[in-house]
Amino acid sequence: MTHDFYCDESGNSGGNYLDAQQPFYVLAGWLIEKEKRFKIDNLINKYIRAHFPEKNELKGSEILKSVNGQKIINNLFTEAGQLGCVPFFVIAEKKYCIAAKIVEAFLDYAHNENIMPELSWMNGVKKSIAEIIYHDCPQSLLNFANAHNNPCIESIKIAHDSLISELNNNSHFELANAISGSSKFLEDILWEETHTMTAMPHKAMHSLNLPIFISFIQILEKFSRKVNINKLRFYHDQTKQFEEAYPEAFNWYRNGEATFVLETGTEIVFGFTKIKILKMVDSIETPMIQLADLLASFINLFVTRVYLEKNISPETLKFGKIVVGGLLGSINEHKLIFNDTVMSEDFLSKILNSVGLNVSTPRPLKETGINKFLKL
Repeated sequence: MTHDFYCDESGNSGGNYLDAQQPFYVLAGWLIEKEKRFKIDNLINKYIRAHFPEKNELKGSEILKSVNGQKIINNLFTEAGQLGCVPFFVIAEKKYCIAAKIVEAFLDYAHNENIMPELSWMNGVKKSIAEIIYHDCPQSLLNFANAHNNPCIESIKIAHDSLISELNNNSHFELANAISGSSKFLEDILWEETHTMTAMPHKAMHSLNLPIFISFIQILEKFSRKVNINKLRFYHDQTKQFEEAYPEAFNWYRNGEATFVLETGTEIVFGFTKIKILKMVDSIETPMIQLADLLASFINLFVTRVYLEKNISPETLKFGKIVVGGLLGSINEHKLIFNDTVMSEDFLSKILNSVGLNVSTPRPLKETGINKFLKL
């Protein structure tokens, strides 16, 4: 049986990873059997006629500003779910993503004389290091974010030196020593940062959008294999910046042959057998893209309110409990995955606690396991 997937984004701020007004980037969408899609289109058009007759499409950035709009969209999501729509999402905390980029920049064995190649596949170790940088190196986050947007040897060196200083000041001596192994390779690291601006049209590699898109198609391919979907057609809202990059990235994974397993057990799948088509489509002409926009916008609204510790309306909390908390906290016998999060462990705990799932906040890490990958 053929299924269709429709997705859209919220929180795109390009290469600005420390946008105070948009701390999250969300990619979200809905899976539906191909034969049922017309029912969802009719449902969406019915809601437009009944509640927003002045609009030619539903946009979350407009509708979700009011509690009444939030209530209407919650009802729409309920009806869409009853008709067979299944939500998927990836949430990326931009501040945490800068910490992760720092790890990739300064602890790449090709640009660090202290690091063994095996660290490349140790995703859990690298996440632990990113957690430390996220919590204990605030100035380095700012410095590297600046270097990312204004790459020059001076900005890279400032980020490098401040990172070593902050790590030492917080007693992360072993990690500071590991970072110092990149000192002779700052020109190479600068080239990597500059390359993100030129490698693809419209600086597509410079922002979060492309890696999150890749994470998303990985989730959908693996999900489709587990539930025996015969064919999946993937539709994304038209976006000029990524109209070339997304199809190119999709083809990397569709046409590859190997599957890699990280030390955390996460599989990176190549040679797609389920996702057959990727198309960029117009949201006005494709109501389910509008439904995806509403989903991404509502998720972003909820997690941002939690993050900034602002008042959360009853309708937003209701949505957060059912969709965000419901999927993040779900455990099923088939180990089906509907989402991913790229964020600090303590903020993930904060989200889960905000929807009534009592989770203890992780203690700050001191040991990362980096010592196993240091050259003697």
